[in-house]
Amino acid sequence: MGQIMRLPADLDLDQMPLSPLARLVAKAAQTYGIVVVDTSGALSLYSQHEDSVPQAELYRTLMRGRSAHNEMAGDPARGEVAFPLGELEVLPVSYHAPSDATIGNR
Repeated sequence: MGQIMRLPADLDLDQMPLSPLARLVAKAAQTYGIVVVDTSGALSLYSQHEDSVPQAELYRTLMRGRSAHNEMAGDPARGEVAFPLGELEVLPVSYHAPSDATIGNR
């Protein structure tokens, strides 16, 4: 737990026909990374519940009346592909953002 993964910065997500939800999660994974919080053996992504945010309608729009699992898998009828799990990079356990002191010593 605590392992960080990310999508490579050079992966062109704009060229991938992802569902709106998968695109949003992919861009976040590329920009901020994904932190492993459980080692149950199944993949689960967590987010804030739609009832707890002012933009609840945004969640409903992203889900398009489908389950999160189906949205992440994409809709082949719409020409969509699944979230690019195979592209995730595992960062070293020692990975962290540089501190101000580290930056000053370069």
